[in-house]
Amino acid sequence: MSRTAPPPSPTETNPSSSGPPRSSSSRPRSPSPTSSRAAPNAPATSSRSRPRSSARSGASSAVACLRVSKDELTQELGLEAQRAAILAWAQRQGVSIVAWVNEEVSGGAELDERPRLLAAVAAVEAHRAGYLVFHRLDRFARNTTTAALVQSALSRVGASLVSADGVGNGDDPASRLVRGILLEVAAFERSLIQARIVAALAVKRRRGELVGGVPYGYRFTEGPPKRGRGGQTRPVRLLVPEPEEQATLSEARRLRAAGRSVRQVIAELAAQGRTSRTGRPFAVSAMHAMLRRGEGGGREGD
Repeated sequence: MSRTAPPPSPTETNPSSSGPPRSSSSRPRSPSPTSSRAAPNAPATSSRSRPRSSARSGASSAVACLRVSKDELTQELGLEAQRAAILAWAQRQGVSIVAWVNEEVSGGAELDERPRLLAAVAAVEAHRAGYLVFHRLDRFARNTTTAALVQSALSRVGASLVSADGVGNGDDPASRLVRGILLEVAAFERSLIQARIVAALAVKRRRGELVGGVPYGYRFTEGPPKRGRGGQTRPVRLLVPEPEEQATLSEARRLRAAGRSVRQVIAELAAQGRTSRTGRPFAVSAMHAMLRRGEGGGREGD
C-alpha cells in the first residue's frame, strides 16, 4: 500500500535547489567583505587607467609656436605673418590657442639649443592641449633629429604636431610619410644655404674683402666701388695690416715657437703692455685663433 508524501512545509525549499533549506522569513545575507571592498575601488581604478587623451581638451586647444632665425631682416613681419596664419587655421578648425611661444633661433639648432621649443612642449602637457601648431613645417625644424625628438615627446602626452598650412597633418601612414619628407627637405635646404654662404665667403676672402668682424692684426679700409648686376655701385671694404697689432702677433708667435704655453704667451704679452683691443689680456680662445691664423700665413680676411 503506497503512501502519499505530505505537502512541503513553509520552511522547505525546492528539492532541485542547492544549499540548505532557508526560511522564507529569514533576512537576506549582507554582501561579503570582498564585494564591499570592490565597489568603492571600481571608479578609482577606471579613472587611473583612463587614457590620457580622454582627459585632455584634445582637438579643442593648441599651443602655437612662432620661429624666426636670428639673421632674418624682417623678423616682425615674419612673426605677424605666422601669427595670422595660425589664427586663421584655429578659426577654421574650431581650436582655441591656449599659449603662444616665440623663438629666435636657427631651425637647424639642436634640441638643447632651443629652450623655447622645450617650453612649448611643456605648455602642451600643462594645458592638456591636443596640438603644437607651427605656421609651416620648416618653421618647426630644419633638423631631423630635433623634429623626431619633439614629435616623440608630443606623442607620449597624447598630442600631435600640426602646421597651419595643413601639409603633412594627420597620424595615418600617408600623412606621416609626407611630414617626414618635408622635414628632410627642410634640412636639405638648410644645408644648401650653408654651402652657398661658405662659398660666397671664400670668394670674398680671396678678393681680400672683409667678412665678419675685423680680425686682430688688421683694420679695414674702403676699396674701389664695385658695380653690381643692376649697374649700381656699392662700396667694398678691404683688410689692410695694422702695424702695432701685427707686431703683437709677431711677438706672440715668437714666444709660442720658443716653447711657451698659450697662457704663458698671454702673460708675457700683458707684461709688455700688449693687450687686446679692449685693454685687457687676451682670452685663451682668442690667442689660439690668432696663432692659428699665423700658422696659416695670416691671409687677409681669414
